[in-house]
Amino acid sequence: MAVEYIAILIPFAGMALGGWIAYIAITASHRENIAMIEAGMNPKEREEKKKEGNKWRWALILIFVPIGIIFGRLMAEPFGLEMKDGSIVFAFMFGGIGLAVSHFFQPKKEEEKN
Repeated sequence: MAVEYIAILIPFAGMALGGWIAYIAITASHRENIAMIEAGMNPKEREEKKKEGNKWRWALILIFVPIGIIFGRLMAEPFGLEMKDGSIVFAFMFGGIGLAVSHFFQPKKEEEKN
């Protein structure tokens, strides 16, 4: 009988936890923006710089992960893996390679140039 109540409470606890994490993230971002405004900085400039790097990161991830899945399906048997396991392993590996490559393609910040 107690197990049934716990099974009902788990989704509610998960939603409460997710809401609490979202609230903390939003308030932290708001505090950071207020601190930047008080210091005389423009928070929108920082967001624009983040977006520039994200374009390269997402583009390379979306290119490398499917390549990793295809490569994993082809190379699963020689490595002694099942096809699903090989696809997952190589998808993560190629995704990491894509992130590493995106690091070199991201535009350099002005502070680094000087």
